[in-house]
Amino acid sequence: MKNVYYIFLFIIFLSGCNTSKPIANSEKTSPKSNPEKKDKTHQQIAPATCYLSVTDVELFIDSSSIKAKVLKIHGYGAGFSTSFHVNQEIELKVSDKHLKEIRNHQTISCVISQVTGMNNKSFLKLIELK
Repeated sequence: MKNVYYIFLFIIFLSGCNTSKPIANSEKTSPKSNPEKKDKTHQQIAPATCYLSVTDVELFIDSSSIKAKVLKIHGYGAGFSTSFHVNQEIELKVSDKHLKEIRNHQTISCVISQVTGMNNKSFLKLIELK
């Protein structure tokens, strides 16, 4: 009787270790990622940059800069030392290419960086329009 008990336990143990059982079809249950659809709430921000939206854009073509009010701050990258608040007026240095793109827009989303120039004067520079 004792041997039957051990054999019964051994069979239960082996049936639990059996990997030949079919597993549920994983193709139907696993979500497929679509690289074209990116969730903007989890977008990474590059180091030492800030991603924000600004409105009331004023162009200053002679100094290659714009003045605008902060509408929304989407995120800060690691190492970006300046902080902004909504409706704060900021001045950004921009390239000629960006000036042409901004010319007809009142509200823009952009990535900016803080640049330190000669004599430790720092300014904000527009890197990319979104």
